[in-house]
Amino acid sequence: MNKEYINYINKVFQSEESFGIKVLKSLNKVNSIYKSKELVLYFYDKKNNKLKPGYYCGDTSFVDSDKNPKDLHFDINEVSVFDDYLYLPLKNNKENIGIITLLLNKDNNDFNLDFAKEYINLINSKLQDVNLDEATFRKKEVLMSLRDVKKEFVNGELITKVLKGVNLDVYKNELLVVLGASGSGKSTLLNLVGGMDFVTSGSYKFQDIDLSTFKEKDLTLFRREKIGFIFQNYNLMPNLNAIQNVRFISELKKDSKDPKEMLDLVGLEGKYNNFPSQLSGGQCQRVAIARALVKKPDLILADEPTAALDYKTSIEVLQVIEGVVKESATVLIVTHNEEIAKMANRVIKLRDGRINEIIVNPTPAKAIDLVW
Repeated sequence: MNKEYINYINKVFQSEESFGIKVLKSLNKVNSIYKSKELVLYFYDKKNNKLKPGYYCGDTSFVDSDKNPKDLHFDINEVSVFDDYLYLPLKNNKENIGIITLLLNKDNNDFNLDFAKEYINLINSKLQDVNLDEATFRKKEVLMSLRDVKKEFVNGELITKVLKGVNLDVYKNELLVVLGASGSGKSTLLNLVGGMDFVTSGSYKFQDIDLSTFKEKDLTLFRREKIGFIFQNYNLMPNLNAIQNVRFISELKKDSKDPKEMLDLVGLEGKYNNFPSQLSGGQCQRVAIARALVKKPDLILADEPTAALDYKTSIEVLQVIEGVVKESATVLIVTHNEEIAKMANRVIKLRDGRINEIIVNPTPAKAIDLVW
């Protein structure tokens, strides 16, 4: 049973689901193994010294009261059994972060304390530096999904297969980074997601709308309404000043935001009337970010947004993008810079037209801490 479960839990944590969902699947599995009457996961509120119930499964009603660790008749640091309850402490690398309680079924003859210890050690090894709270277990909403997407380019009799069956979900309010060597399919993937090209086969759904059957006119409207773009070389209109560059895009959509507010948001107060030639590279990229934000897009696509910038300016731009995500935006960055991937919620690694690896990062780095 131990080997079977370890294989299961490792497979769960290798999936592309949210970190919270992975933990919940493991909890449901151990609950079924022990045939327990109830299972409650408590988060440790260190500030108030309380154990707060955050997740429940079993036959009885949800436990809605907080517990004080001092009132408990067991050591929250150790796996223990007391009064028909099994207690499993949750720990990251730094400290206790919670506890799992199971009300044992006396009719279950398969109870094994050694397995309980092996289980919780496995889960704690996955937690690393994670701080669990209620938000960890909130199911993420899928913004767009690709299913078996392929893209081929035909030149006479020559057929070049670029994407060879990509499956990917992008969740609302996440920062997703796509990595890959030149020729891996990064740019092609970006063009498909942004509605700038058509899939050869497979399904592309955005907010449950199937774009696979769209014509050029439909894709143009989709890009205008749903997608914001940040390009490597800014793509600003040189004969328009900063606010005119942003206002031009805002006029394409009825319910756009105020251009001045967007320039203020990216730190360009007082630069409204400057033309691109009068701005630094970092400031031009900030205008590009403001331009992407002004029409309230559902998804922002950034194609190598720091490639033309020096290190210091790159960090400043990434801090702006970091702030954008905190304001509930969804951002997908295509880059060759693996250091940038450290600030992502998830990292997609492309190789030869396929997703080679998906890395979930439960504790994204701050942009200011990136070094290259």
